[in-house]
Amino acid sequence: MSNELLLIPMILLTIFLIAIIKSRQKVVSKNILIILIGSGALIGGGLAYAMMAWFNFTPTLGEDSSRTDDIIRITMPLIASFITAVSVIMATYNISNGEKSAKRQSILDLMKFTNDIISDHKLISESEKLLEELESKLSSTNTKVDILVNNGARFVHNYLNKDEEKNKKAMLVALNKLYYPQKGSVLETEQRELEKLIKSHYIKDMRTLWVTVNQLSGKPSLRYKILEEKKVYKLNNDWIGRNMKRHSFYSNTILKDNRNIITELIIHNSQHNYSLDVIHYDDIFRVCNDFFEGKYEKLGHFFRTTHRTLKLINQYFFDDEEEYKMQIGLLRAQIPNSVAILLYYNAFYTEKGRGMGRELLASNFFGDIDDFKFKGLKGTRTVVRSQHFHNKAKFLSDQDAHVIYELFTTNKKSVTMRKKNQSYRKKNSTKYLKFRMKVCEFHKKKQPKIYDEQIEADLNWADSFILEKFRNEFSYNSRVYREDFLLYGVDRKINK
Repeated sequence: MSNELLLIPMILLTIFLIAIIKSRQKVVSKNILIILIGSGALIGGGLAYAMMAWFNFTPTLGEDSSRTDDIIRITMPLIASFITAVSVIMATYNISNGEKSAKRQSILDLMKFTNDIISDHKLISESEKLLEELESKLSSTNTKVDILVNNGARFVHNYLNKDEEKNKKAMLVALNKLYYPQKGSVLETEQRELEKLIKSHYIKDMRTLWVTVNQLSGKPSLRYKILEEKKVYKLNNDWIGRNMKRHSFYSNTILKDNRNIITELIIHNSQHNYSLDVIHYDDIFRVCNDFFEGKYEKLGHFFRTTHRTLKLINQYFFDDEEEYKMQIGLLRAQIPNSVAILLYYNAFYTEKGRGMGRELLASNFFGDIDDFKFKGLKGTRTVVRSQHFHNKAKFLSDQDAHVIYELFTTNKKSVTMRKKNQSYRKKNSTKYLKFRMKVCEFHKKKQPKIYDEQIEADLNWADSFILEKFRNEFSYNSRVYREDFLLYGVDRKINK
């Protein structure tokens, strides 16, 4: 009977050990350890007392000592079990502290390395120049023309595919009525190329179609009385040279005799005011992605080291609020404001920086929600105060503050997004499969999505998720750029 009772402390000891092993990956507080040790002492003492009462062990001095021997024989394993439990708990606490110290030291070493990179590469002075260069590119006439052409491409794609592709089908029927007796002729080749453009979901093809429609909205539309006046956006020669279809097939064949192949598209395009369209994430992405691609020789070492540091902080301390806040604060203190802004643009607007963007989610790296103050309603709000993120650039400064506030401060949305992204990265997870099915169903119900192979090629599902979230958050507060049209001279003008 006594041997069976000895199983009880061993079972309890096993439970203690399992609890300790599981807690090793987290912070083990002193209070928890005191409770475990105290519980072990109480349970051990209680079991010893219970056994003594059960067997009526009440020996007195001078009586038969065999009863005392029995007590010692039974209680000694209990005492040994208790001592073992206490020893394991104390060892685990020391190991946990040692691991935590080692983790802190590895992060501090990386921070020191980051600081050395900033000093050795003179990133503070260099970052100011790079930000000016990036601002110049973002606010240039070429960028505005690119945005105009891309919005034109989106307009054409939407026109073709809305109402279950009604307009696309009508255009293809009208186009196929054209008949050329000579197979393989230039006109037939042009006809097939136009058919491919109309059927396409690639933005590069939609650009070609819109640039051609824009140019046909000039003299050709007047000649065939499609429009009463020229409705042409003035484009630079680079866009016209790369995208416009110049063959007479477009300016003569498909417009004459009321064939109505692209007549309705020309009319609808002439009625659309592109100066009221918002800026899209993809347009800024292209500019920043190209810009940073040529700067990684200077900045790549800093970006990679900072990314690694953030990843370790998230991995080690994300569930420990106080420790995490301290480590993020220490890292942020090493990085000057101008360098931090470059880090943000790389993380949010480039392909190579997307991993960094993932690690910045809900991090408070650029400040917490109390550090930002906005005026205006969501969707058109402007920043009044940003304590730790000072973007001196005029272009997108309100937009960037909005993005940081919603995605990179700790709030319900950003934490949920972070958790979802982590689950989607596990390819076999149920959540990942559900997300993939949702995306497929969405595109079946909605009209087909315009595809930009420069941005979306070879993306895994986790990256697709992050990209879509970045796009959605950007577009949610994306401002109109009518002022930019007036400022940079990109307006509807007549080409002579």
